[in-house]
Amino acid sequence: MTDIKKCFYTTILSQTISGDGKYLFCGSNFGEILIYSIDRILSCSESSNGDPDKPPTAPHAIFPLPEKCQVYSLSFYKDFLIVGLNSEICGYAWNVKNATVGKRAWTVKLPV
Repeated sequence: MTDIKKCFYTTILSQTISGDGKYLFCGSNFGEILIYSIDRILSCSESSNGDPDKPPTAPHAIFPLPEKCQVYSLSFYKDFLIVGLNSEICGYAWNVKNATVGKRAWTVKLPV
């Protein structure tokens, strides 16, 4: 079930595109990274037929961060999704075959 209040108050603070250009990553103020399939979004303008329960603009996946803090920055380098949070920068492994975000591979703590 969708949390309607959360939908109304979600703010996207950062975005980036995967290295292969197939996925759009959006960082929210609720500590989530929403992953969208660019092909799926573009296909919605070509045909009006589709699954009414899952519109083409629905996220392919939602990756909740354990910190639940705002995602200030996103970048992509090779097979890593680089995420800028409160006082740290993290690198998460990106699985191209499964289109999934893996475990945190590294963290850089920033002085506060």
